[in-house]
Amino acid sequence: MILSFYKLLTQRLDVSKDQIWRSLIQTPLYAGIPIFFILSVFFAPNDYLTIEILNVFYEMFLATLFIALIYFILVFLPTYLVQVLLKKYNVLNFFSIIAYAVLFTAIVPSLIMILNTAQINIIPFGFFLIFCFFSLTFALTNWVLLLRITNKSKTCSKLKFPN
Repeated sequence: MILSFYKLLTQRLDVSKDQIWRSLIQTPLYAGIPIFFILSVFFAPNDYLTIEILNVFYEMFLATLFIALIYFILVFLPTYLVQVLLKKYNVLNFFSIIAYAVLFTAIVPSLIMILNTAQINIIPFGFFLIFCFFSLTFALTNWVLLLRITNKSKTCSKLKFPN
């Protein structure tokens, strides 16, 4: 069981550039739905259905859209370029995707702090923790989508060319 799980994590993802592009575009759609519900549950008041709860849902929807916007502006293109490079050297797997997400999580907030030197106290430490959570969530979702594409193409090739 553990060995098969390890093989799954170290499986080389044999995907094309178009499949990487499509997966990166689908990532915020698949990851945004659970993020919306998690944020809504944490920030919803304990009362029954009131206007406040609807207001919280609206605010969490806007927060989720903001997170997706940050993803497309700051993360999408560098992640695409790195994944194409990893694919070129045949090291695109779970660990390389997560390692890049952790590295990128350290770089982007640092750049935000450097560019925002006049207002350094406005960005709290909690922002970094939230950014890390969403970064790893998006990376895990991206890996699952790429793994699904890889397994689907293997199944199709087995059907076309049986041994």
